[in-house]
Amino acid sequence: FKSGERLAASWVLGLPDEGKIILYVGNLLPIKNPLLLARAQGLLAKAMDTKPHLVRIGTGSQEDAVRARSEAQGSGEHLRLVGKIIGEVAQYIRAADVLSIPSDNEGVPNVAFEAMGCGLPIVATKVGGIPELFIGELVQKGDQQAMAEALTRVLSTPQGREPIASHARQ
Repeated sequence: FKSGERLAASWVLGLPDEGKIILYVGNLLPIKNPLLLARAQGLLAKAMDTKPHLVRIGTGSQEDAVRARSEAQGSGEHLRLVGKIIGEVAQYIRAADVLSIPSDNEGVPNVAFEAMGCGLPIVATKVGGIPELFIGELVQKGDQQAMAEALTRVLSTPQGREPIASHARQ
């Protein structure tokens, strides 16, 4: 997990090269609160000039609810449910503009370390071991407005990836 060219990674994965990409990596289970991110994506679509793309890696009981929520708020065409993968996570991280971890409960998620290794900004809920891991945007669990605002700040302010990757190496 190291930095790489964002557009090249997007091309390899068949992701759009226009617009921002929010990445979620994890099980689509209630404890991970994937619906919080789906609701935040709807708020983001209203706040930004172009609707951000939401790429979700993982499977679980809330997959249909996530899809239905995205369709209902008019962002279904900007949702990609990738399913379970093993070898391409680093490539998806390089292709993304931000990683979101909207969990209601979490230990120390490996994906946060992986994202930081690639220099990817993270917006996460302030639960479990997450606050101790990284410098990034933290929001209270369950707060879709705060999640949307934090994602808007990160997506609207281009950041260099090297400071994040350097922090991760330490």
